[in-house]
Amino acid sequence: MVKQSIITHSDQCLHHAQEYYKQTFTWPTFEFTLRGRAAAQMCSKRKLIHAWQHRFRVNLPMAQANQFEFVQQIVPHEIAHLVVASIWGQSPGIKPHGKQWQAVMVGCFERPAILYHNFSVPKQSAQRSFEYQCGCRTMQLSTTRHNRAQAGTVYQCPACRQNLRLKAHLVCD
Repeated sequence: MVKQSIITHSDQCLHHAQEYYKQTFTWPTFEFTLRGRAAAQMCSKRKLIHAWQHRFRVNLPMAQANQFEFVQQIVPHEIAHLVVASIWGQSPGIKPHGKQWQAVMVGCFERPAILYHNFSVPKQSAQRSFEYQCGCRTMQLSTTRHNRAQAGTVYQCPACRQNLRLKAHLVCD
């Protein structure tokens, strides 16, 4: 329901922008996997000279907790980034929330050019951790640090300065 609402409102914003600017824009793909404090992101990159590829990344837990405000505030905010990238490109003079983006928000979408949301950040599910040990204790490393350790990064205990090693888990039958 929330996903469809975001996609539908994005579609409406893009149609409105096409009429307002009298040009065609490339539709984004949608990903509902964004986490953390950001409500959403528009990732745009040029594929060909006049062709753009856009990914609209959405923090689904935040959107679910703030559905109406999310659709009214965040969707036009991110679609404005798509419009700016499509019209003005990504040259050094074009800032993410610069005068072009503000002009799209105020002129085209008739919304205030608000940079930050005030949504509460939903508590994420507990991150998986891995047990590592040294000479003096057992420590928990995040998935990111565990993956880096498996790729060759060496972590040391802050107390004894020995290298941490993955604690072997014994499986008993």
